[in-house]
Amino acid sequence: MAIPSLVLALVALAQSPAAGPASPARDKLAVPGFRALEVEPALADLLSEVALTEAARFKALEVVGQSDVAALLGHERQQELLGCQDDSRCMAPIAGALGADYLLVGSIGRIGASTRVDLKIVDLHLARVVAREGETVSGRDEAVVEAVQRAVLQLLEPLAGPPAAAPSAASAGAGGGDGHYLGVITCDPIPGETKTPLRIKVTLRIEHGQVEIQREIYHPQRLVLIGMEKGTGRVGSDGGISLSSAAAGMGWSFDAKYAGRREGSEIQLTGTQVWHLGSRPPFDRPCAIVATRSEIN
Repeated sequence: MAIPSLVLALVALAQSPAAGPASPARDKLAVPGFRALEVEPALADLLSEVALTEAARFKALEVVGQSDVAALLGHERQQELLGCQDDSRCMAPIAGALGADYLLVGSIGRIGASTRVDLKIVDLHLARVVAREGETVSGRDEAVVEAVQRAVLQLLEPLAGPPAAAPSAASAGAGGGDGHYLGVITCDPIPGETKTPLRIKVTLRIEHGQVEIQREIYHPQRLVLIGMEKGTGRVGSDGGISLSSAAAGMGWSFDAKYAGRREGSEIQLTGTQVWHLGSRPPFDRPCAIVATRSEIN
């Protein structure tokens, strides 16, 4: 007697492998950049990259950064987004174009000798701020970086659970940190030429144990591009970095050496530029670099 087709179908279903559970959808968090309040835009950009790197440790979130936001919205609307962080009327249409669930936004400001860090989470479905963290930091740039890292963890852990472990110092050697790093170089004033320290964006690239550095050089009074600092060096198996660079223009030049290390996603270097300026005797200019790995793909 023939088995009914319905019975055959049920037997086939029972014998087929069970489908695995669907991967849960991840909430999308956008980090469009931080507002610079009486600080250099390069510093705000650097700290936005620091926040992006920390946010990417939360595997429950899909994280996008400045370049992704700019590609989706365009530069003009990205700037509009940074300006309407507390205004639901302009936030809603931008949120729809971005396709994100949350924004991590904030500002970096200077108060005397201190730096103020204020970050917040915006729920784009509710069109309002749902969490805030702030801290005033005195002293070195590294302390500001640490303040941003703390604020991101405090804001996101209630939202997305505990983050993945941060990269350990043991993984800081050559080959473990290939990629592009965005940062700020800070140098002492040039005696007789400038009155304030230099603070400007610098980029580094690590690949197969080699490191490259590059940044723009502007005339201190006319604010026009007058040259480029470029150099190369090595990354040791322990994460130690040493590199040399140089730059030259009409009536000026310098050679520089920097040394430091990479730990996890951050590079910290110090060094000296030896300047030759007109007929003046050569002189030293101390500098420091703090950089963090750019967006995680």
